[in-house]
Amino acid sequence: MYLLDLPPEIFENIIHELVSAGILAALRLCTVCRTFADGIAHDVLANRKIAEFGSSTISPFLARHLATFLSNKAKCPLDADSTLLHKINEMGRFLVDNLKLEDGLRTEKMMMTLRHKIANRTGKRATLMLLQGVWPLTNGSLQDLMQPLTPLQKICVAIAVDAQELVPRLLRRSRGSLVDDDFLSSPVELAVADGSRKCYRLSWTS
Repeated sequence: MYLLDLPPEIFENIIHELVSAGILAALRLCTVCRTFADGIAHDVLANRKIAEFGSSTISPFLARHLATFLSNKAKCPLDADSTLLHKINEMGRFLVDNLKLEDGLRTEKMMMTLRHKIANRTGKRATLMLLQGVWPLTNGSLQDLMQPLTPLQKICVAIAVDAQELVPRLLRRSRGSLVDDDFLSSPVELAVADGSRKCYRLSWTS
């Protein structure tokens, strides 16, 4: 009997034990086959503690899958500090309410885009530090992330998911009250970094 012919629950247990023996060694086996690679990737991103991602060799894998890692941590925090996860969920609720999203698949796709943009903006190292409850930036603190969304954060979040219909409304509503945010910086910088040309023009001209 081949390994892949085993019942799913037995196969998952074998993968789990394999990854437990060493994440880096397990990742090298991802070339064996697609099913094997998917099983290893799932176990690494869903079942591992943050402290296990300290190896610089693992960094490229985690950097590629930070959005999935954040999604899994939101569902099952394990050792993760909840501050960043709550903030991202708050951003998601704001978008769902203001974009009138009712489709579950569309909402989840938007949330993955948001997690991806936030992780890219923050960076792998800073994201891991935030999940450990450590503030990685020069200014501000974790307490800032516990506050309600600021007008600037709302604009940045709308730009992050390319919500072009929402950006002008938020800009008009907050005119004269915007201050650069320690966590997300400015909406113009975010639009440029994400290549959101339409939203960049909106944030620059509105």
